[in-house]
Amino acid sequence: MNNILSIQWSSGHMAIYMPAFFPCTAGKLNKLKKYIAMDVEHAEALLKQMQAFFQERIPECEEVFQREGKAYWNYQDKAADYEHQLADGKTPVGLPLTKEQKKDWKKYAKDCAASARACKRTALQAKKQKEWFEAHLEGGTEE
Repeated sequence: MNNILSIQWSSGHMAIYMPAFFPCTAGKLNKLKKYIAMDVEHAEALLKQMQAFFQERIPECEEVFQREGKAYWNYQDKAADYEHQLADGKTPVGLPLTKEQKKDWKKYAKDCAASARACKRTALQAKKQKEWFEAHLEGGTEE
């Protein structure tokens, strides 16, 4: 798929790299629609190209949301396991933790918690983007 939206009008032209531009604010989208309307010959094709891009991005966002959501719960579980074992002071097989192991496991728990937060942030961002694409696909890209 062509990810570049090439708009031309009598006094100029512009090329929009859609993966970097979308999702955008309502103001930017309205401004883009005005530029598209200025390209009288290709306006309809440009709007269809934008709609096709939105339709393509929706399943991608859903896949990222699912993947990152699962990773979030995996990291949460690992962090909770490390915290539980640190609280008990024992390894999973029941041996007492050494000072070195406690230090390492605290680091592992902290790293897992940080990874969980990053996954959650990415998942929520993907969900928000999916909703944006759906709203602008359903709401139409026409003025």
